Amino acid sequence: MKNLVIAMMALGFVATSQATDLKSVYEQALANDPQLAAELASANANAQTQAVAGQYVMPTLTLDADIASTAVEAGSNPEVDVATTTYTLTLAQTLIAPESWFTYAAASATSDAAELEARKAEQSLVVRVSEAYFNVLRANAGLASAKATEAAVKRQLEQTQQRFKVGLIAITDVHEAQAQYDSATVDLISAETMLDIAYESLAVLTGERYDRIQPLKETIPLVGPTPADRTHWEQKALGQNLDVLISEKTQTSAQRNHKSKISSHLPSVNLVGRHVISETDETGTDVETTSTYVGVNVSMPLFAGGATWAGQKQAYYQRQAAEQGYEATRRGTSLSVRNLFRTLEADVARVKARKQAMTSAKSAMEATQTGYEVGTRNIVEVLTAQRAVFGAQFNYAAARYDYVINVLKFRQAVGELSAADIDEVSNWLQN
Repeated sequence: MKNLVIAMMALGFVATSQATDLKSVYEQALANDPQLAAELASANANAQTQAVAGQYVMPTLTLDADIASTAVEAGSNPEVDVATTTYTLTLAQTLIAPESWFTYAAASATSDAAELEARKAEQSLVVRVSEAYFNVLRANAGLASAKATEAAVKRQLEQTQQRFKVGLIAITDVHEAQAQYDSATVDLISAETMLDIAYESLAVLTGERYDRIQPLKETIPLVGPTPADRTHWEQKALGQNLDVLISEKTQTSAQRNHKSKISSHLPSVNLVGRHVISETDETGTDVETTSTYVGVNVSMPLFAGGATWAGQKQAYYQRQAAEQGYEATRRGTSLSVRNLFRTLEADVARVKARKQAMTSAKSAMEATQTGYEVGTRNIVEVLTAQRAVFGAQFNYAAARYDYVINVLKFRQAVGELSAADIDEVSNWLQN
């Protein structure tokens, strides 16, 4: 019994000897996570879509230079070489061009979506870092439980062997204890591996490797969504969730692009100004001419090999896909919020129940140990009771980690997650 108490104390010691906190890990991930960098670069690239499309509606200024040599032969006259250098400066401004204006409007919606994508990438990092961090704590709790179990089972095996030597128990009890010890050894190896994997997963985000991280305090705020109105949170999510907002912008862009393609057969009107300087050198005689042109150009496409009609059909189906995708995103977000709402409420009750289960498991283990000493319980029941104690401790720790992660996921689902939540969760950690 004394050895079991020592093992349980060791379990607690492992959990309180951590060092690096969540905020530090997040800041390192913010600077080093390749996925975040890639997502932000993609969002920044998409943000330029409106500026690129501006060429269709904003003034354009073009300088052309042309140098040519022409050989002219007329009748019996000798061949004459004429060298011409021409510089043309053209200024154009769209006046009426429905296709161009709708294209620009579609690009504007795409750029708006890009800003939301950048925010989504930052929110995603908060969740990914937190999950990786608490997965390390979860694996560490599993290792601590496995170590405590292995130590307790080993001690129990030694006591069983001694009792067998003096004839107090049968050899079958020794075999049972040995089997339990072998199983505990395998579990310990697996737990060590899981912890290594958890640390490696965290290092992928930060580029740094850690030996220890800070655990949760024993007491953390355990509250469900406030107000406790699922409909309230569902409606808030439909107005704030970044996936919904991005999907809405995508739908808007597709609708405007469809209108652009429908307008592609309409005429366009452009204001054009052109200034031309031409120098001609003919048989040693230089002639320079200058001309200025200001006019209105009207252009109307008649036939483009069927591309105009095909483009309209393509844009129509793209619009349909975007509209259905938007509806699917709204429904998926509603479902996610409803599920997370229920999960958080259950998490609060689950953590409290797991804490009570630890006390009950310990009492059951003590009673079983006493029964074994007086001969009313066997070694298998004792070892099972000991495992139940450490299992209850692990389940309690895991339930608390699940609660923290689900809090962050819920805030992400309703569109309220930010880097400030990292600070809040960091305050729940032991210093």
